Amino acid sequence: MYAERIVELKIDGTVLPRLAVHNSTYMTNYLGIKSSVHRQKLRLNALDVVLFGHRDPSSKGKDIALALLLLLLTSVLILYVKQRRRARLQVTELSQKLKELKSMENQFDHEQKKWHEERSRRSTNDGGVSQVEVDNLRVQLEAAERRLEENGFGGCPLALQPLLRKTCEVEMAFLEKQKQDCVKEMREAIELVDRLQRKTSSVLSSLKLATGASSSSDQVDSKIFALKSRMDKIQVLTRESQDRWLQIESLCGFSVFYPSETIPVMQHSASSSHFYGHNSGMSEPEEDDSSSSGSFL
Repeated sequence: MYAERIVELKIDGTVLPRLAVHNSTYMTNYLGIKSSVHRQKLRLNALDVVLFGHRDPSSKGKDIALALLLLLLTSVLILYVKQRRRARLQVTELSQKLKELKSMENQFDHEQKKWHEERSRRSTNDGGVSQVEVDNLRVQLEAAERRLEENGFGGCPLALQPLLRKTCEVEMAFLEKQKQDCVKEMREAIELVDRLQRKTSSVLSSLKLATGASSSSDQVDSKIFALKSRMDKIQVLTRESQDRWLQIESLCGFSVFYPSETIPVMQHSASSSHFYGHNSGMSEPEEDDSSSSGSFL
């Protein structure tokens, strides 16, 4: 209705602030708009353009893109919180398993100490007999030696003692080496779990978990499970070996493994593994697995 008048007067955007004024006489005197309703509509439109700018019809696409981006950001934040909670739970489970391994190690050391105390007690009891019993035992021993000499087997018990002692030392050294390897791997696992705890506390690692990046917590979990199984086997084998050598000492009548002796760790484990590979329940693939799992990094 007023387009021709506006074009004729060459009105541009610089006039919009004057049109937006509430008590403006510009529209009445200059444009000739007599209707108050028309003046009110033009005033509101001018005020809208002055305050918010010109509305572009293509802005709807931008609004849709912004809404989608906001939805994606919200989803990523929710996934981030869930993955962070899951990572903390995994680290807590790993720490609990490491505590179980540590208690197994303490139990293993306690059983070794108990076995040495038993050997010490037996040797003390053997040394506390009366002189009469010693004389009787000496007479019986001399009689047994004479019978063995008559049968031609007089040198067998004396020759058997160092062989049995060497066999016992090799077997116990192999078990001790396996135990030390497990302890070393357990310490490495503790350091790795501490490292994972520090990583899960950082924002970057949590974002990696949230976006689906691979985490080493599953690998650490499998390594700890394998390490726990190995320690269980070593503990069972050590207990069986100790009981067996105690029975051998009782049957032979002489000491095979002294409680004061320390278990030597074999420098060349090939001979000990060759000896023990036919007697233990640990197969060669498990030894390969132990060597391959020596480092968790």
